[in-house]
Amino acid sequence: KYARTINQTILTNTQNGSVKILPNTMVYIQAASANQFKIQLPDSLNLFVAGNQVNELETLRKLKLKKEAVIYHQPHEKALQIGTVFSGDEVSIKANFDNYYYISHTNGLEGWLKQ
Repeated sequence: KYARTINQTILTNTQNGSVKILPNTMVYIQAASANQFKIQLPDSLNLFVAGNQVNELETLRKLKLKKEAVIYHQPHEKALQIGTVFSGDEVSIKANFDNYYYISHTNGLEGWLKQ
């Protein structure tokens, strides 16, 4: 299940040190145990976070585009391009990662838009 982190920075420990997860980061929930989730970030990093640090993947805000933009399958420019949104289109921002927003469009398109 896809979700997003809460609206605050999360610090979590891994075998390689601590990791800072920025607010509203998109995550994939791999497993749940008591009050913890095992999550995977879009860059494939696996972490554990408290259950109260994850929210449903709902619209955070709307964005009206000023110019045409490519939508990607993953949050990087070398990812598969899955569509285009046009100047004047309005998209719903649901989460983010690095310099990308995870968006949905009224035409059913969902993916990553460069900020």
